[in-house]
Amino acid sequence: MRETEQKFAEQKLKEARETYDRLRTVSHVQTEPFSGHQRIEGYQEYPAAEHFFGKDRLWKRENMFGVVQVGYDPQREKLFLFAHMKTSRYDTAAGRCQKEMSAPGQKALFKRQGESRAYVSGRREMAAVLIERRKNRPWTGGFLKAYTERREMEAAGKLLPFFSREEEREELERLRAAARARQETVRSLQVLPPQSQETAEQEQERRMRREQLLRLRKEGVRDLILEHLLQAVLAVKEGESRRFLTGANYAYRYQRTEIEAYYRGRKRARDQALARADAAEDAAEDEK
Repeated sequence: MRETEQKFAEQKLKEARETYDRLRTVSHVQTEPFSGHQRIEGYQEYPAAEHFFGKDRLWKRENMFGVVQVGYDPQREKLFLFAHMKTSRYDTAAGRCQKEMSAPGQKALFKRQGESRAYVSGRREMAAVLIERRKNRPWTGGFLKAYTERREMEAAGKLLPFFSREEEREELERLRAAARARQETVRSLQVLPPQSQETAEQEQERRMRREQLLRLRKEGVRDLILEHLLQAVLAVKEGESRRFLTGANYAYRYQRTEIEAYYRGRKRARDQALARADAAEDAAEDEK
């Protein structure tokens, strides 16, 4: 039982270090000018569709783990967030739940979350997640958290780990409660110095108390390391989530008027061209 608890604690420490590495890795963030009409990296489009308009990338955040992009879909007039993973020292493929999803399961994601939709790629490499808002409202931590915490959208959870903080808070509470209980146990295990005359039972009991104290102190040091790491993770998550939302929202809101005017003009020109073509076709039929 003691060995199992130790392995569990070591796994918790390992996961906290991975999360901290994901949060503190150097990221390249850039806001794209809409006039450049940048394409969405890793996203497959189908220009054979009728009246095709390419999607524009407005914002990009890239690091060693993956790429997160905010794009605009002129067909649907919607903002969407596209995240895809790279191969890194932590990720060589999508999570098991994501890569084993069937095609009907992937399509079912479109129908959930009420107002918005999401799509999951089941590829073994470069696993991707697309999240689209029904209305072009600002991205919020609460909205994205509903997706990043889902097991079938593990790629989004790994690339946007800063919206979920409950697990770290619960673990901190557990560690603090364990530390209080440990202190009470240490007080009750005061080891007396060896006496000139003591029985074998007393000597054995003193040795056992000393061993138990050493074990408790080792556990205390390990838990203290984990506690400090979790506190750092929470502090970094708060700052990273604020920076992410500020950048992602700024990219669209700053260029919103230009984007809407551009595509409104293109659609008007398309509709006029179609109307002229229909009128010319009707006139040709009348002449016959």
